[in-house]
Amino acid sequence: MNDSSARDPQRLKKWLQQARNSTDPNLRIEALLEIRHFDDPRIPTFFEAIGENDRDSEVRDLAKNLLTKKKIELGLSLNKSEPAESPIATIPVPTESQFEESTHAHSGAMTNADAWECEYCGGVHDKPRLKCMYCDSPRSLSQKTKGKSKRKGLIGGNAFLFHEKNRDYLTGKQSKPVSGRAGCLILFLIPFLVIGIGMAIYGVKLFSDWQTLNERGVTRQGIYLSSERIEDDDGDYDYYATYSYVVNERQYTARQSISSGLYRTLIIGAEMTVIVDPQNPLLVRINGTNSTDEFMFLFVFSFCWNLVIIVVFVGAFNSLLRRRKRLKHGQVIFGEVVDAQKEIDSDNDCRVRITYEFITPNGIHEAGKTNEINNAMKNRRLPLTGVQVAILYHDIKNYELL
Repeated sequence: MNDSSARDPQRLKKWLQQARNSTDPNLRIEALLEIRHFDDPRIPTFFEAIGENDRDSEVRDLAKNLLTKKKIELGLSLNKSEPAESPIATIPVPTESQFEESTHAHSGAMTNADAWECEYCGGVHDKPRLKCMYCDSPRSLSQKTKGKSKRKGLIGGNAFLFHEKNRDYLTGKQSKPVSGRAGCLILFLIPFLVIGIGMAIYGVKLFSDWQTLNERGVTRQGIYLSSERIEDDDGDYDYYATYSYVVNERQYTARQSISSGLYRTLIIGAEMTVIVDPQNPLLVRINGTNSTDEFMFLFVFSFCWNLVIIVVFVGAFNSLLRRRKRLKHGQVIFGEVVDAQKEIDSDNDCRVRITYEFITPNGIHEAGKTNEINNAMKNRRLPLTGVQVAILYHDIKNYELL
C-alpha cells in the first residue's frame, strides 16, 4: 500500500466497518490485514477491542498480534514526525451539555432508540457516550443511530428524500414511511382476477355441455322463429337465431349464437334439426353447431389472462410482504447519490431515476437504483452527486429509497 492509500480516510473507514460488522470471519481477517497498513493512531485501540470482543478465535489472535506490531510501529514513527491526521479529525465533538440535551430531549430513560453506530469503525453502542468505546472517536450530534430510531435532530435532517413526506418518518412524527403501491395494485387486480376465473368456469360449463350432447344427445325437429344481427361497440356483428322444438310432447324455445353464414341462409318458418339432451331438454344446439371452438377459445384466453394477472398479483403480494419486513425488522441507513435523472413521458408523468451507493450494516459496499414515476419531483430539483440519501434497509435484497 502506498503512502496516499495509507492516509485515505474513506478506504480506512471501509475496512474498519468490514472488520467490525462482517459476518464472515475471513472478511474480517482480510480487513484487519489491510488496516495494519494505515497510520491513524486510533488503530491500536481498535485492534485491542477486536482482540477482546470478536467471536472468532483466529480473528482475536490476529488482532492481538497486529496490536503489538502496531504499537511498536507507531512508537517508532512518533520519534520521527507527527502522526498522520485522523480521518475523523474534522468531526465536531459536542459538549457534555449538548450531548445530554440531544439524548434526553424526549425522555430521561435510555431506550433502544439511544443506540448509535460509530461513523469511524462501525462499532455499536447502547449507552450515551461522547466517544466510541472501540476506537476512541468522538460522536457528533448528527451521528446516525442504529436500528429504527427516528428521533428528531439525530438522523436524516439534510438527506434528500425521494418522497418528501418521509421527512416526518425520519424525525419520528409518523410511525411508517409513505405507503408503496403494492397494496393498491392488489386491490386493483382483484376484479380482473375474478373475471378470469369466471371465464374459466364458463369454459368448463361449455365443455361439459358439449360432452353431454356428444354422449347422450338425440335429434329432434324444430322450426326457425326469428334471426337477428346485433352490432357491438367495435362495429362488428353478432348473429343469433331463435327456434322452437318438441321433447316428450312438450314445446321449448331457445336462442343461440350462430355464424354469419348460417344467418344468411336460414329461412324463418323453415324446419331444422336440433340435438338435445333428453334428460335436460333445455340443453340444446342446432344440429352441426355443437363444436369445440367456443370452449377451446375460452380455455386458451382465460389461461393467458389468468397467467398474466396471477404473475402480476404474486409480484405485488411479494412486494407487500417485503415492505412489511422492512417496516418490522428494517433500519434506516444512509448512502450517497451517484446519479440522478428525470424526464416527462408521453402521459405527462415525471419518471425519476436515481442511482445511489451505501454501506450495509454488515460493512458491504452496495449500489442501488430507483426508477419510478414521482410527479412530486416535477417542481423539485434533482439531488447532486454525493448528496446524502436515506434508505430503509432489511437485507441485501430488500431495501428501498425513502
